[in-house]
Amino acid sequence: MKVSDLFAVSIDELLSSHEELKEKVIKDSKHLAYPKLKFSFDVLFLAGVALMVMKIGVLIMNK
Repeated sequence: MKVSDLFAVSIDELLSSHEELKEKVIKDSKHLAYPKLKFSFDVLFLAGVALMVMKIGVLIMNK
């Protein structure tokens, strides 16, 4: 039941051998496979935004 909830499919669909559903589950599982990598990119992005805001603040204060 948890797997069917995770992929937003019914249990009947999950247990059937439908090729299109199998591809969807594989694709969705790849997105779930690297949460640490996604977290790292999010942290790097936020650090970049923070540095840019600080740089703009320094430029404004120097004028």
